[in-house]
Amino acid sequence: MSVERNLAPRTVEEYTEDLHHFLHSKTIDIEKNQDFSLANLDERTIREYLAELKQVLHYTPRSVNRKIACLKSYFGFLEKDGFIKRSPAEKLKSVKDHRPLPKVLSVDDMTALLAAVAPMEIPKKPTAEWLRKNSKLVRDRAIVELFYASGIRVSELVGLNLDAVDFKEKTAKVLGKGQKERYVLINDASVEALKRYLSIRPEIKNSALFLSRRGRRISIRMVQTLLKRHLKRAGIHKPASPHTLRHSFATHMLEGGADLVTIKELLGHANLSTTQIYTNISISHMKETYRKSHPRSSEQEWPAKKGSLKKEKE
Repeated sequence: MSVERNLAPRTVEEYTEDLHHFLHSKTIDIEKNQDFSLANLDERTIREYLAELKQVLHYTPRSVNRKIACLKSYFGFLEKDGFIKRSPAEKLKSVKDHRPLPKVLSVDDMTALLAAVAPMEIPKKPTAEWLRKNSKLVRDRAIVELFYASGIRVSELVGLNLDAVDFKEKTAKVLGKGQKERYVLINDASVEALKRYLSIRPEIKNSALFLSRRGRRISIRMVQTLLKRHLKRAGIHKPASPHTLRHSFATHMLEGGADLVTIKELLGHANLSTTQIYTNISISHMKETYRKSHPRSSEQEWPAKKGSLKKEKE
């Protein structure tokens, strides 16, 4: 997977966990089943495992589909390399997944979030005490600005190095899914926030752009935690994550007049069909705005009782 298919390390880890879960499930349980053999595994046993996921463990369709993808890939590999005669997962089909639309923050929400992370002006010669109290805030502002300006994934953000940002061209080079490099655009606000952060960033031998307090590359978990903290400070109680900022970037771009092809390239999507979900979000937003704005769209404009029209005529 990592060499031939060039998949990301995180994807390989997830598939490894899925396969381990399958082999140690109640249906298979290779530790207790001494006679277990991959060559004798049939389609019915795999379907029993999938039933266990849905009916006993209450997995979502999306989680079940990832397990199916793992098994189809694994047994396909075994068949291809001659370990088994035929893949028992060959005929498996994905479960229908009626996923809700991605959650997004409104423009007002993003304004409030950025205001909550806004640091005070940086002194020309910041003291150690000032840095202790405010350096994280300066870094966090740069992170949120960069998320909203570029729509990058959290894994792409934590992987940024110092030489990735071109302030003159207002671009950043990121490493996306499948180890594919691409350039994203950044705006004046994010450039200013990044320059502020770099002016107080510790001068240590670490190529990472964003550092933790201990001078290490910031982790995905740390970014999730800091965003949660600043959302609370901003008074935003909607469930949100770094990926919510990515969804918000794409939705606000579309509502501002950007075309889907441009958004697809900025997000690094392989297929336009993936990007088209933001059209549905915009339609949903448009309907909600219409419902709140049109004087005749509210239910209270209609007669409350069936007999009210009859009384009017009388």
